[in-house]
Amino acid sequence: MADADIDSAVKHICNGKFSNAGQVCVSPNRVFVHTAVIDKFIKGVLHFTDGITLGSGKTPGKFVMGPLSTENAVRNTESFVSDAVSKGGNIACVGKRTGKGYYFMPTVITGVKRNMDVYLKEVFGPIMTVIEFDNSDDPAELANDTEYGLAAYNIYTASVSTALRLSEEIKAGDVSVNSPKYGYNLPHGGLKESGIGKDCSLYCIREYFDVKRISIDKGAR
Repeated sequence: MADADIDSAVKHICNGKFSNAGQVCVSPNRVFVHTAVIDKFIKGVLHFTDGITLGSGKTPGKFVMGPLSTENAVRNTESFVSDAVSKGGNIACVGKRTGKGYYFMPTVITGVKRNMDVYLKEVFGPIMTVIEFDNSDDPAELANDTEYGLAAYNIYTASVSTALRLSEEIKAGDVSVNSPKYGYNLPHGGLKESGIGKDCSLYCIREYFDVKRISIDKGAR
């Protein structure tokens, strides 16, 4: 939102998007940014991606991003980029594989339209899709314009009323505000086409039971 802490949003969203090269179930697919702060947001994201090192393991003071899982995953990620470009998308950051192994450079796409694969499908790779909106748009309606509904990580706003309204209206199993939250004691699971039931918390125990109704007429002996 226009009143968001952009530095915090950039840090959390980039960490979520590029950790494990985007191969995480709750990795952000679509990032909706208010027009009033989109320039600052993209500038921050590009600064973050400039500091990403491709490789394995951990290096103190550096963000190290590993490879995609298979050759097919690389080709699938390439197809997302080429489809977006063919439909008028802008590649703000790289958008290609490296010459070695299954590594794919961190990618940022702007000017995204609703007919692009990066908007419609799950991007299981290091592609950040940025969609601009303004005061004439309803962020909840935009967020709900998908068949998926696992997680809304995150809503960034300084307004409690805005946070509560969007949290109620967005159709996702997990919603966080201003910082991603995950814990074994919190239910985790999606809505719509994103999974069945919950894991973590006491709610996951329900997955081990079958609910059966038995009715016995009073005449039984």
